[in-house]
Amino acid sequence: MSITSDIVYKTGDLVACVINQNAKFGEIVGVDLVTNKVEVSCLKRTTLQNHTIWQFEESDEWIAVNKETIVKHVAVPTGADGATVAAAWREIGFVAGGDGMSFCLTTDSHTTTLPILECDADSSDDDEEASVNPNMHGYADDGFVVADNDPSCEPFSFADIDDPNLDEEARKFIEETHKAVHDFDKWEPTDDKQAEGIKAYISNADRKACIQTDNARLAQGKASIRLTKPPLKRKR
Repeated sequence: MSITSDIVYKTGDLVACVINQNAKFGEIVGVDLVTNKVEVSCLKRTTLQNHTIWQFEESDEWIAVNKETIVKHVAVPTGADGATVAAAWREIGFVAGGDGMSFCLTTDSHTTTLPILECDADSSDDDEEASVNPNMHGYADDGFVVADNDPSCEPFSFADIDDPNLDEEARKFIEETHKAVHDFDKWEPTDDKQAEGIKAYISNADRKACIQTDNARLAQGKASIRLTKPPLKRKR
């Protein structure tokens, strides 16, 4: 069954596709309005727990799929809580782990151990009403966060170490932060499952942010940047 073109796809929604007779499952990370293709970050079956664990690709790679290949689409409300997201994954056929990176098929859930998904019902943000503007991504209209399409909202760019308005303390902070990004990117934890999980979780979140940043910059005619490689040296 193919999906008709009048369906609205957005970042964060979940899809199942069939491409060359192979099933793909994943999360939408973008929609190309020029090619009319949907950009999907896919799950990949691993060898963990007798091949029952699925995880997102560790690289920044995603695939652009024709809408006709999508056989299942589950819309996820912007700013949805953990329980809502978990329910969406079940509609696709997966049980989501609490680490944000591990999944298993619902048919394997009784024989697979996943990190527990904790859904905090008593959040400190419960008294703040989420904005109805989808570009606010669930944040309140309190002026602290601006919408993605706000004219004052510039796409992400690296802090300029050579900015003459910076004092030495600020410049040192930027250099240390950029170095920490490089160090994390090169960090390869071994023989430590907890550290490996932390690395994979942060890398997965970083990959999504990289894709969203690239889309925002390209929409304004700006070149793509490698977020994992911020500048380290000052210009001479």
